[in-house]
Amino acid sequence: MTEDWHQVCKTDELEEEEARRFNHAGKTYAIYNTGRAHYATDGMCTHEMAHLARGTVIGEFVECPLHQGRFHIPTGKAKGAPACIDLKTYPVKIEDGSIFIALPRADPDRMDSPKAIHRPGDSALTPRHGADSHALSKPRLGSEKT
Repeated sequence: MTEDWHQVCKTDELEEEEARRFNHAGKTYAIYNTGRAHYATDGMCTHEMAHLARGTVIGEFVECPLHQGRFHIPTGKAKGAPACIDLKTYPVKIEDGSIFIALPRADPDRMDSPKAIHRPGDSALTPRHGADSHALSKPRLGSEKT
């Protein structure tokens, strides 16, 4: 399957230990700056479908804002209950000060293809909301073992 690169945001718009929501072709992704590198995963928690970009990022882990399920960002592995299904990860590159995500190219002949179900407003960049999005659960996540 062929991939297309999509610009998400400028590198200086995504601070260390922050996540950003990116919508494209009817699907939500999360882009992360762990302080060591930039990563991308599916944007919804596999437990209860909460937006991970509203979660807490500590190092290489993201904690879901709903029930505190945890995922290892570089691998997408579920690392804390109640999350038990891994996230899909996507290639990321930095070019000319911008962050890009590689997404599978849609097959326009398939009815379930993102291009076949394009919705108005897709490809929107939605920043995190709320100053309290770095939840009170930060200390819990810091004790995570890999």
